[in-house]
Amino acid sequence: MILTGAGKVLGDVAAVTFIWAIASAGATWIMGADRSEAIAAADDGRPRLLGHFSERLGTPIAVNLLSGAVATIDGAGLHADGRQRQPLL
Repeated sequence: MILTGAGKVLGDVAAVTFIWAIASAGATWIMGADRSEAIAAADDGRPRLLGHFSERLGTPIAVNLLSGAVATIDGAGLHADGRQRQPLL
């Protein structure tokens, strides 16, 4: 079924809203996970370097950078052997 008129506009708005909701949920989840890792590092449960928090923002700097690097590598589909991931569909 192809939407036209107001249905197309509402469909586009719903799609953008859904993508925004998924992205914000993912960002919230990763912020909590990063903070948990940094707290564990501050308590000597992880390497001490990962437990450093920004004085200005109060965010775990090293863990944020590490999770961002891992997400970038994973998003690019790169693996240790240099091959790209095969699409699921």
